[in-house]
Amino acid sequence: VLDIYDVERIEVLRGPQGTLYGRNTIGGAVKYVTRRLTDDPSASVRLTGGNYGQFDAVGTFSLPLLKDSAIGDLRIGGGVAYLTRNGFGDNLNLTDLENYNKDVLAGRASIEWDPSDRLSIRFAGDWTEDDSDPRQGHRLLPFDLPAGGAVEFPVLDNVFDTRSGLNTPEQAVQSRGVSSVVEFRATDTLTFKNIAAYRDSDTTTPIDFDSLPLIDLDVATEYRDHQFSEEFQALYEGERLSGVLGFYYLSANARNDFDVLLGGGATNVFTSSDVDTRTWSIFGDFSFDVTDRLSVSVGGRYTQDERSIFLRRQIFVNNGTTFPLGTLSPSLGGPLRPPLLTQTNLDAEADFDDFSPRASISYAFSDEHTGYVSYAKGFKGGSF
Repeated sequence: VLDIYDVERIEVLRGPQGTLYGRNTIGGAVKYVTRRLTDDPSASVRLTGGNYGQFDAVGTFSLPLLKDSAIGDLRIGGGVAYLTRNGFGDNLNLTDLENYNKDVLAGRASIEWDPSDRLSIRFAGDWTEDDSDPRQGHRLLPFDLPAGGAVEFPVLDNVFDTRSGLNTPEQAVQSRGVSSVVEFRATDTLTFKNIAAYRDSDTTTPIDFDSLPLIDLDVATEYRDHQFSEEFQALYEGERLSGVLGFYYLSANARNDFDVLLGGGATNVFTSSDVDTRTWSIFGDFSFDVTDRLSVSVGGRYTQDERSIFLRRQIFVNNGTTFPLGTLSPSLGGPLRPPLLTQTNLDAEADFDDFSPRASISYAFSDEHTGYVSYAKGFKGGSF
């Protein structure tokens, strides 16, 4: 799927990156940098075939619409990918399902507008739909029925095969996102940049932990999340001094609902977790060239996190008549009914804050060799 993003380079940043990249980068960061659209029209198509019925089709294009016009330069581009493959194994119980197959459709589109030499605006959007079958497990031990003691389900020969009996809800993954980058070069040394983005996703998946046709530790799940982020930067590039000052804000919500079916499906333990996150931070990072070979950098970021949760756990009973064994809770598509018992009904919130500093000294011993000493701190916000 990364092919449609037209990745220019991938940066692997070692160590805490809290100063520039903020919360949850305590061990490093991997940065994907997409390529800007070109002034010349281009298009490409790549087709790939392989065993297990693999067929991948990826198409990308870049098209300049306006060049040196009264309103500046305008370019559009995008890509579409369709990725398919049969499963490495089979579901021997639900025979219409494969195990470890692939069925993915993804796309991306972008618009770049340069009204002048000092102003550039970029909009981008992407989506992904993954309709692959659920990846269920392979038992390493045979299953013995307690009553007779005979081996009811021996270990399968193919490690990619499964006997999973759960396919409710059906596997489906959808992800969407839009973003904008506005960059204004106020002077030869000062640039302002604003980055805004929104993303959401919906996922339903069945997880059969025992990998058997029996209803015993079968989990039906649904994940939904969305987030909005905003970052403003002021960048300075002087003869010896360069740096950035910025403000960052994030608002996010993540909701997870899942049913745990036990005892042949007679008992359903429903859990719902709804988490809201609000975080903001201010940051700065500057580098100064003391000499042509010696450089000193310092930076810092202050972050404040606000997190709240609503957690509910309920017990539903399926009597086998009014509610058949394995019936799901109302939140996951089952019939409307009251729970037998509410075990947890938690409504809580917590705040976290941190200052993440960074400092480094580097010296170029030659054009090919550089040594440095650095110190950095990262921050990971708390959760429930």
